[in-house]
Amino acid sequence: MKKIINIQYTTITRSLFIYEDMIENFAPDDLIKKIDQNISDKLSYNTNVKNQMTDFKQFSNDIEIHQILKRFTNLFELHLNFGRLALQDCWGTKSCEFVETLRHDHGLGVSGIIYLTEGGPGTFFPQFNLNIDEKIGKIIFFNSLALHEVKRTKITNPRYLMSFNFKEVKNWEIQNES
Repeated sequence: MKKIINIQYTTITRSLFIYEDMIENFAPDDLIKKIDQNISDKLSYNTNVKNQMTDFKQFSNDIEIHQILKRFTNLFELHLNFGRLALQDCWGTKSCEFVETLRHDHGLGVSGIIYLTEGGPGTFFPQFNLNIDEKIGKIIFFNSLALHEVKRTKITNPRYLMSFNFKEVKNWEIQNES
């Protein structure tokens, strides 16, 4: 005998957000050099980023990146109802003649961008109808489910940025810190 199981479900919603700030005393030159030295032929032009890029985990253990991001992580735990966060991915991108990133999201968690140069077209978030302007040292954080893109644009100067994803760490994943 065959059984039919009827499943009813409801959509679970989570508020989307974008947080924008400036990194104080920010000097991007070392990060730009690290991106130039670590461009991945395998990933460049083959992901949503239609430009040169590093491996997704290239900067996940970078001390400078951790020092920058540490200044902001309490924001999510205290004000946006996220639990403890851990950096999962961090990569750099480089665009020379054109810049383009296809519309996409990053799944669950918190994502962000650090702009290392300025003058590019910005990053567009269609759910907010908002384009974030690029400025050296600008950092943005957003709910990883937020769609974002960079329309194909001709640029005159190289465009560099760092992107990253945090994942929420569950209580049972936390190592004994005492």
